[in-house]
Amino acid sequence: MFKRTSAPEVALSRFMPLSLMPLFIALVLSIVPVSGQAASPNKKLNLIKAAFIFNIGKFVTWPDDVQEVRPTTLNICFYRKESLGRGFASIDGKQIQQRRVQKHIIDNVSGSSHCDILLIPSSQLSQFSTESSQLPSKPVLTIADMTGQHPNQRTYPAVTMNLVRQGKTIGFEVNLTEVRARRLSMSSELLKLARIIDPEP
Repeated sequence: MFKRTSAPEVALSRFMPLSLMPLFIALVLSIVPVSGQAASPNKKLNLIKAAFIFNIGKFVTWPDDVQEVRPTTLNICFYRKESLGRGFASIDGKQIQQRRVQKHIIDNVSGSSHCDILLIPSSQLSQFSTESSQLPSKPVLTIADMTGQHPNQRTYPAVTMNLVRQGKTIGFEVNLTEVRARRLSMSSELLKLARIIDPEP
């Protein structure tokens, strides 16, 4: 658990080895701004989620053809709804692997061809699943935001990661089958912090 003035009070211990916690906490706190005014719990959660997504991106490698098309920008897209509010402002314009973060909102899966990361709110997951056949093997890191739901270690069509929460604990689950299908690679350091989930046979 960690605390910092006006920073999200979210513990990480259940999702990662204690030896790796200082590294990831430092990365998260380097993104979360310190303010003299207390933020609401929802704003705090959005800040920490934005920091998680940003730092996850540092440990993911996209195929060469993606980086050739967008060598200087990394597009974080929201599926049908911008779900981070002001939390996104804490990472907007920052760089991931020398690519500047930009925000886009897409209305349907067919508009995801320019996305590097696609965040799917839990309220839109059913609709996304219906459209998921339109996202075959595209190199997009799809993240389902399940922080408002009870974690069930479930995989979803075309979703590579679940962002999950238990009380004050936040972490992420990775579907490696989906990651490989999208021609993405994740560093071993990132995978050490994740809970690995597999699709049902």
